[in-house]
Amino acid sequence: MKKLGAQMVFATFLVMLSTAALTVTVMLLLSLLPGIRRQYLLLSVFGGAAHNVGQLIAARFIISNQYVWYYLPVLLAAGLLMGAITGMALRVVMPYLDRLSLK
Repeated sequence: MKKLGAQMVFATFLVMLSTAALTVTVMLLLSLLPGIRRQYLLLSVFGGAAHNVGQLIAARFIISNQYVWYYLPVLLAAGLLMGAITGMALRVVMPYLDRLSLK
């Protein structure tokens, strides 16, 4: 039972790490493009899509089954939708965060 628990923790860590690495990489690379840096909606949409692709990459290695890619259309649509919602929320919140001047 302990071995199963350790495997689940490792699998969770692998999913978390791959998702975070891919999301941050995609958003950082996009933010380096001229004119994209403060377009929160675009960054969030690509971040949401990268998040779900990272989950699928990790799942592919964990369960060793190529059929996980069948979830790509559904997860991509969900990532795009949630990224758009996150970007719109950030657009509303950013003026208030800028006022805090936390530099």
